[in-house]
Amino acid sequence: MRTIPYSCGTVTAGAALVVAGCAGSHGPVDLGAVLAPGDATASYALLPDSVTDALPSTRHLVDGADLTFSDLAVSGRLTSWERGEARAWDTDAGRVVAWDGDADTRTLLVDLAVDGVVDARAGTAEPAGTVVIEVVVDAETPADAVADALVALDDVVVLLVPADEPAGYRIALDGALLADVGRDGSLTWPGLVARETGGSTALPAVDARTLRDLRDAAEHDVVVDHDA
Repeated sequence: MRTIPYSCGTVTAGAALVVAGCAGSHGPVDLGAVLAPGDATASYALLPDSVTDALPSTRHLVDGADLTFSDLAVSGRLTSWERGEARAWDTDAGRVVAWDGDADTRTLLVDLAVDGVVDARAGTAEPAGTVVIEVVVDAETPADAVADALVALDDVVVLLVPADEPAGYRIALDGALLADVGRDGSLTWPGLVARETGGSTALPAVDARTLRDLRDAAEHDVVVDHDA
C-alpha cells in the first residue's frame, strides 16, 4: 500500500483506490468505480478475455471485421487537468450547461506526458509529448476530486481509443484499462479491481501484473478468429 498526497487529501493505492472528496464534494471518491462503473460493459457484444487480449497488437476477426479493443498502449505520467464540457441530456443531442449547474455529465481533460509507447495498432500514429485523455463522470460524482485523484496517480500505463474530439483519447473498455504503475513496475488496475469486487463477470482477467508483462505480450502479433 502507498499513500499519495494530492490537492484535496490523500490517495491510498492498493487493492482499490478510494480518495477522500474535496470540501463541498459528495463524499469519498472510489476511483475504480469511476473508471469502470458496474454496467459499463453491458452493451458490448464481445469483450477481451484478458488485459493482454485488449492490446492493439491482438486483432479480433468478427463477422468479417478486423477489430482491436484499443489503438494505443502507452506509459507515462498524468500531469494536469482542466474542465471540459458539462452537459445536460434532456435531449438526444444534449446541451452544454454551466459546470456548476444542472449537468448530467462532466468531461475532464487529463494531460498524459507519454514516456513510451508499449503497443500500437498498425497504421496508428505513435504520439510524442503530451496527449489528452477525456474522462466523463456522472452528476453524482465530484468531478474535480476525481481529476485530482487521477493526476495523483502520476505514473500509469493506459490502453487508449480515439475520443470524439480528434485531438484526444479515451481509456479503452469504458475506462477500465488504466493501471497505476508502482515503483517496482507492478501494475494495479483500479477499474478491474472495482468490477471484480462488485461481483461482475463481464471483465477481462488481469494477466499483466507488471509493465514487463505488458511489454512482453505486445511483442507478439496475435489474431483471434471468432468466426472459425
